[in-house]
Amino acid sequence: MARARNLKPSFFKNEQLVELDFWVRLLFAGLWTLADREGRLEDRPKKIKMELFPADDVDVNHGLQRLHDSGFILRYEAGGSKYIQIVKFLEHQNPHVKEAPSIIPTPCEHSANTISTGPITPSLNPDPESLDQLPTDVGSVRHGGPPDCPHEEIIKLYHEILPTLPRVEVWNDTRRKLLRQRWRENPSLESWEGYFRHVAESRFLTGKAPPRNGSPPFIADLEWLIRPQNFAKVVEGKYHR
Repeated sequence: MARARNLKPSFFKNEQLVELDFWVRLLFAGLWTLADREGRLEDRPKKIKMELFPADDVDVNHGLQRLHDSGFILRYEAGGSKYIQIVKFLEHQNPHVKEAPSIIPTPCEHSANTISTGPITPSLNPDPESLDQLPTDVGSVRHGGPPDCPHEEIIKLYHEILPTLPRVEVWNDTRRKLLRQRWRENPSLESWEGYFRHVAESRFLTGKAPPRNGSPPFIADLEWLIRPQNFAKVVEGKYHR
């Protein structure tokens, strides 16, 4: 049974959530209405689709896996059944006092294990960061998905093609997630080489444009270049005028 839940303004500005597709964000909010008072529900993609997207052609299983990989939900198995735990559910929701208690086991009960029902098959306990540390050819075991993001190779191309731009000294979780998302959209090193060569042609992005009002010239760095709104504008040539 669907339930009324709270939606805070901060939902629309979450830096990690905005990296996901529009419909995946809607899926996340929809899960709140299906979850019990503890933020748990059965992991049944077809049933969830009929509840939230009855007239839309979307892959709910893929969307759930994206939310799992991003840390917004936990997909796990207990007692031979599959469940979902919405992370930090009770920090944002205030279930009605008369709402029935949860009958779904917590992830730590009955030797529950986290699972992946998406296309990634190397591990039954997939950690978003550990996936990036697998060999780059692990993509050969995926079923229809792109190979894993070759972070080091892309950073190397960035340094080689754009030597005057700031060097990458720290590669933190935020930057890894940004690059992983862009890689899923452009899963080939050839396309990234072309992207960086396109950047090199921009006087503005490389700091060669005349400064305005005495301010120092703008110089893009890799994190700026892989943020979704900037990436799209660069590809469209908005900084090449």
